[in-house]
Amino acid sequence: MSSMQHLLPEFEQLKKRYPAGFESSLTLPCLRRIQKERGYVADEDIDWLTEYSACRASRSRRCCRSIRSTGRAPIGRWHLQTCRNVSCSMRGAGR
Repeated sequence: MSSMQHLLPEFEQLKKRYPAGFESSLTLPCLRRIQKERGYVADEDIDWLTEYSACRASRSRRCCRSIRSTGRAPIGRWHLQTCRNVSCSMRGAGR
């Protein structure tokens, strides 16, 4: 049982935006919301989300890995990230 049960009404509202049969599309927005609430996504959250959205656990885990900002464990007080791609370099990120 996830401690994110209180987000269920919010997820139900979100579910109304998608056509029937596309419940697995809720995975990404729900993961982002859990991340925002807790600061990371725990294994129990993925298991609960898998049951809720009727998608495979492997899909939820893959989504967690693909979102760079999604943490799988609590982080420290400060979390610094740097952008090292071409578009940031062209805008003067080196300065």
